[in-house]
Amino acid sequence: MKSAMKRRPAGLILRAAAWSLLAAGLPSTAAGSPEASKTPPCEAPGGNEERFRPGAFNPEGLRDPFKPFIVEQEAESAGRSRKPRTYLETVDLSQLELIAVVLGSEDSWAMVRDAKGIGYVVKAGTPIGIDGGHVHEVRPGEIIVRSGQGRQGTVVRETRKRLEPGL
Repeated sequence: MKSAMKRRPAGLILRAAAWSLLAAGLPSTAAGSPEASKTPPCEAPGGNEERFRPGAFNPEGLRDPFKPFIVEQEAESAGRSRKPRTYLETVDLSQLELIAVVLGSEDSWAMVRDAKGIGYVVKAGTPIGIDGGHVHEVRPGEIIVRSGQGRQGTVVRETRKRLEPGL
């Protein structure tokens, strides 16, 4: 008798759950019934039914989900001019004055001074100027700065900074 008493509340709970599901608005028809097949199919967004028909997916115009977007950002930033890394790359060549040249057997050095009076040591290859230039050569009494790169590596402008007499 005790086992029958325990089963009744469980059965009542299952029946109450079934009634609550039906009352919640779940369809009472089976999936295979003819009434279930009368429901209209889902409409595709934008009215492009051909694209969303089962088995006819067309990825044209969609972004590739497996292509990393960081590569695209790096390609965009490569097209832009690079940021200056040193102070000499932020100063126009007209604001710099050549104050010393040291010639050596292996390396030659020069010193330039900015408008503030601060001196900087440069040698061949040092980036200098706002036009993306670099020191091409250090000669006795002057330095040659090549700025910009044209097509096929041609130099756009060559500037010579000379020592002022009397310094």
